[in-house]
Amino acid sequence: MNGLLRPLESTIEYQNLLQGLEKGFTQQMVFGLSGSQRSYLFAGLAAAGRPILVVTPGETEAGTLVDDLTSLLPGIQVQPFPVWQLLPYQVLAHSNEVLAQRLRVLEKLTAGESMVVVTSVEALLRRLAPPEVFRRVKLELSLGQRVDLEKLHLDLVELDYERVDL
Repeated sequence: MNGLLRPLESTIEYQNLLQGLEKGFTQQMVFGLSGSQRSYLFAGLAAAGRPILVVTPGETEAGTLVDDLTSLLPGIQVQPFPVWQLLPYQVLAHSNEVLAQRLRVLEKLTAGESMVVVTSVEALLRRLAPPEVFRRVKLELSLGQRVDLEKLHLDLVELDYERVDL
C-alpha cells in the first residue's frame, strides 16, 4: 500500500471490512463517509488487492470518483463504465467512443484483469450478455492482418450479422 493510504491500514474499521471480505460476506455497510473520504476508502480496498465496482448515483459523481481514484492509485487500472444515453422516444443514441469504452471494460473483466470499475446506476440498468457469451462471440481483427473473406463472412453470419448491399 502506498504511503498516502498507510493511515487507513491501521484503523479497526478498515481491518473489519477486510476481514468481512475475506470471510465472503456479501454485504457490509459503511456509514458517515462523504466525498474524498469515500474515495480514500475505495482506494484502500483496491490497493489491498480487491477488485472494486463502485456504483454512483449519476455520471457526474462517477467522473469525479474516477479522477480521485486515478490520483490515489497509480499503477492500478481505474475504468469508467459510461452510460448509454436514451432520448425521449427510447431511441438508443450513443457515440462509438462510449460503445468502445463499455466493450473495453467488459473485455478486461472477462479476461480476469484486476481493476476498479466506476459507473452510475443508470449505466448498470442495461442488460448485458453473460460473460461466457461475450467471450464466445468475440472476433479479433488487427490492422494489416490478412483474412480469408469467405471465412470472415461465415464467422460474421454465425455471430448473427447479415450481409447487405451498401
